[in-house]
Amino acid sequence: IFITGSPFNYLPPDSPVEIPVRIVNRSPTNEARNYRLQPRLGTNEKGLQLNLNGAALQYTFLQDVPTTEKGLDLTIIATRNPTSYNYTGIVLDFYSDCELGIYNGDGLARAPLTSSATFDVLFQQYCSPVKFAGALSEDNTFLINLDPFKSTYTLLV
Repeated sequence: IFITGSPFNYLPPDSPVEIPVRIVNRSPTNEARNYRLQPRLGTNEKGLQLNLNGAALQYTFLQDVPTTEKGLDLTIIATRNPTSYNYTGIVLDFYSDCELGIYNGDGLARAPLTSSATFDVLFQQYCSPVKFAGALSEDNTFLINLDPFKSTYTLLV
């Protein structure tokens, strides 16, 4: 599995991004195989929305992937969720369907042999983050003089 163009950055906050993915079947028997493509658990904790062929990319079955070095080109559409702008270290795992159900000598299922690719997507924020500086950052309070003839009020933030 190959992803070109990462990091995908300086993207407008509400624009989807196309992530080009190339899948290559290097079967030693030169036959088309079925594969699985899925985001690795724990690598997309901020919830970047990933779609392939109009459906959420969760556990996608790819049927009869041909055995050529050219491979199969896919386009994943990514959109941000309403609370995050930066998504880093997202991993896609790609493995043969025949890897499922293989067991170790102790009878326990083993994890499938996978090929993986990592990418980052960074959207621009609507506004720059605002933070207190200097003494304001130490006690998180400041004074507002609401009326020059009255005493000063304290606003806790």
